[in-house]
Amino acid sequence: MNEYHHLIKQHETEVNRLHAEVREAFGRSDQSKHARRDWELAAKRFREHKSEVDYLVERCMTEDIGNDGELRAFTFSYVKSDPYFFRSGYILERLLRRIKKLDLSETEKILIQELILKRIDTNALRNFRDMCRLIPMIETEGFSNKIAARLRSDEPSIRHRAEFAALYFPIRGKARGVGFEMA
Repeated sequence: MNEYHHLIKQHETEVNRLHAEVREAFGRSDQSKHARRDWELAAKRFREHKSEVDYLVERCMTEDIGNDGELRAFTFSYVKSDPYFFRSGYILERLLRRIKKLDLSETEKILIQELILKRIDTNALRNFRDMCRLIPMIETEGFSNKIAARLRSDEPSIRHRAEFAALYFPIRGKARGVGFEMA
């Protein structure tokens, strides 16, 4: 599953570098015609940048990742890498929606659990809801215990994100999220 990690991290580094060049050139773009041209060229390089990651993402969106070992491996490598670059969250959001249609292995379930816990502990971005929608598919007692521990966190933001995630545990018995005591 880690076979694509290096490729994804290279892509992340390059996209972030190109994006920084655009921002920096834009800051000077009103100083002269030459500076404006530098900005236009930086923007063009950014827009035209393509890597193998872009092609794999496109394939993941148009082909069946459930029946293609390469695309499935790439998808879960992307989830595990959790890259941060321009539009990376949008890509992750779309991949998570594709994952929702799969029968997951235990390794894949754990990987998604780890990503959700990481986001609870650090920062829940826009795609956190899509991650949480996978909870019924990846739920285990150990995972629910880890969420429950975060519900008791002294840090309000962690507690809030854990409360949000707890809402996605399936109904058991009489109440949704039995075993969770929300503050």
